[in-house]
Amino acid sequence: MATRVYSSRDRGEAYSAAQSFLKADPLRNCVVMEILCQPQPGGDDGRFWWVDDGSRVCGFVAQHTAASNALASPLNPEAADALAATIAESGVDLPGVSADAATAALFAGKWTERTDGAAAPCFAQRICEAESLLRSKPAEGQLRRAAATDADELIGWLDEFGAETGDPVPDSAWLIRQRLSERELWVWDCDGSVSMAARTPAVAGVSRVQAVFTPRQHRGRRFAANVVAAITAAILEDGLRPMLYTDLANSTSNSLYRSLGYRAVDEVTRYRFRLP
Repeated sequence: MATRVYSSRDRGEAYSAAQSFLKADPLRNCVVMEILCQPQPGGDDGRFWWVDDGSRVCGFVAQHTAASNALASPLNPEAADALAATIAESGVDLPGVSADAATAALFAGKWTERTDGAAAPCFAQRICEAESLLRSKPAEGQLRRAAATDADELIGWLDEFGAETGDPVPDSAWLIRQRLSERELWVWDCDGSVSMAARTPAVAGVSRVQAVFTPRQHRGRRFAANVVAAITAAILEDGLRPMLYTDLANSTSNSLYRSLGYRAVDEVTRYRFRLP
């Protein structure tokens, strides 16, 4: 049977149609499912597409706001071509795409064929999972749950993180305040806040560690290692799978996560698109 592409602006409709497919690979599809199932800064301003091969859903693309890069599930060539064609023909101008490295390259190629545009890789990450936790060397200070009074400082830290990585967080204030409301934002306190990290609400048995940052003046003292270790331990104790994304260009954070028991699952690449 020929493939057929469906689209919707309704997160609930999209998730209902594709949840079995997405849940079959919860690590690679974690962020897509978060967009579909959890509050987002863009509210309900997203666009979603999925492709059916005649018997089942076999691919999914999400764009959670009109200015956002697309996020793609793993795709085979036929699904990638069908999705790229449908999205391009609908007049949507995607700024770029992020997916596992093979899918991102495949979709980027199909997109340039359909739009006569150009695509270039611009960011590389790694998906990591910890099946067990290795003990971290203790650090001076202690873990505490972040409070509303920490918000302004932590928003500034997240903006600083984006500036350092060259990958700004577009909704840093929203993210910090959302995690505070969920009581899932933590800081390491050593005569004041010195490091932070958060965990996302679980989807399909996976909880993601995110927003890990230590200001430059506090680095090298195992603060981040201890806050990430504590969050990871809590996720494991909840019977969930802890995962996180690392920046492949950052050898320090990659080494830190390996020291805690995180192991590589897959590489993720982001491509930037440019119309002719």
